[in-house]
Amino acid sequence: RAHMPSGVDVKAVARRLVVELREDPELRGRAVVNDELAIAFTQRYFRMVAELGPERAQPHVVFHGTATSNIDGIISGNLRV
Repeated sequence: RAHMPSGVDVKAVARRLVVELREDPELRGRAVVNDELAIAFTQRYFRMVAELGPERAQPHVVFHGTATSNIDGIISGNLRV
């Protein structure tokens, strides 16, 4: 908790993030949001901001080697073999 900015309710920020993602019309049916992972992500984000600064802590969406052309298929049909 020493890395958390004073006055920030990390769980409230995480809950807001979850609501925003679940209600985003562009993501409907295309995203899975886990409350506990959102809290862990938010805690880690604030720690990284404190340690690295906001620019270096900025999240980036990555797909661990998956070709961009395959992402929609994975989202809509899972990882079918």
